Amino acid sequence: MKAEFTDFIENTYHREIDSISISDLDGLLHELTTQHKDASVSLVLSRSDADYISVDLVGENVYLVQFERIAQNGSFFTRLFKSSNISKTIDGLSATKQLAHDYMVNERLSFEKMHS
Repeated sequence: MKAEFTDFIENTYHREIDSISISDLDGLLHELTTQHKDASVSLVLSRSDADYISVDLVGENVYLVQFERIAQNGSFFTRLFKSSNISKTIDGLSATKQLAHDYMVNERLSFEKMHS
């Protein structure tokens, strides 16, 4: 699992951390909420280019978490009409940390069932 801090809007900041564990979550989220609170910097946690979640601070203690649906579950028609982009607005650092924790410890299908 790796983490990246990226400024997708102005493209002025990028930092990549190649190997992270669950014990790193507090520090990563703390950095997002303190050092990058006034910037358009996202924290991206990823297993691969397609398997990731993006966390943005969008208000005081409010986070926007986005990810693409990549697991194929449900019937053909359910999959056909489901949105592939999932966006969740989360109040509070602890709830955001729990979602990131769930992403890191669960297989992708289980994570998507829990959070989509």
